[in-house]
Amino acid sequence: MKKVLVVLFFFLILSFIPNSFADDELFVCDYFRGVVEKIDSSGSRSSFINDLGSPNDVAFDTLGNLYTTDTDDQKVYKINSSGTVTDFATVISPQHVAFDGYDNAYISDGSTGNIFKITSGGTSSVLATGFKNESGLAYNYYDNFLYAGDSSGNISKISSDGTKTAFTSGLGKITEMEFDAYQNLYVASIDSTDIHKVTPDGTASIWASGFTRPYSLAFDNDNNLYVGDDVLDAIYKITPTGTRSVFSSGIASPTGMDFAYNKPFITPEPASFLLFGIGLFSFGILRRRQ
Repeated sequence: MKKVLVVLFFFLILSFIPNSFADDELFVCDYFRGVVEKIDSSGSRSSFINDLGSPNDVAFDTLGNLYTTDTDDQKVYKINSSGTVTDFATVISPQHVAFDGYDNAYISDGSTGNIFKITSGGTSSVLATGFKNESGLAYNYYDNFLYAGDSSGNISKISSDGTKTAFTSGLGKITEMEFDAYQNLYVASIDSTDIHKVTPDGTASIWASGFTRPYSLAFDNDNNLYVGDDVLDAIYKITPTGTRSVFSSGIASPTGMDFAYNKPFITPEPASFLLFGIGLFSFGILRRRQ
């Protein structure tokens, strides 16, 4: 019995340890080359996954697995830290992917205009409809709303039951959105060549300008913003004070990117809390028997 309890306890503890990548690596879609690249803190690039169709967006779950949408293959792929690729979902035209704190995935389909929700257990359902021109997804871990932009410059908030409400508008042709550590939403817009900052109350202002075609966004753990420009084939780093520098260059079309560790916390499903409690109880029994 003692051996069983030991095995159970350590198995449950291990289930809470993220299978993460290095915390200073940026993963970027190279759309035209069919590659997901890995860029270290110095800006040096290396291929992480090759032979994809047209990877359009990437996002990490809270356990450190990487997901990429592939519009040519009509797939969403799941990739672990060892580089093993598995099919996660089949979607007609997968555009963007985002995760909430429970590891539910949200995937937009540019063909049908649907936004799908796929639970951590694999159950798929349509969360919202009418987003045929969707052009960006971002999940706010603090208010628990999914934010979806469109190519007309509008951003909507979507609740867990699929209710859609207007958040802000007038931001040009949106390509990507990303939250910073303070719940401000940053928006890339290719026709205005600007990056807009939208405060939690929906007030929008230009935060950075002068890009050629800003297409992808990502924040690191120090709240530095990274902007992928798919005309200049470069990724820029912008500090919280606004200082801009070239972080890396030579990526044919950086259409999506994400850091592995930029989730503010891990929020297990309620069942996971129960299992973790069982593990702690088992550990307590072992201590009393010693």
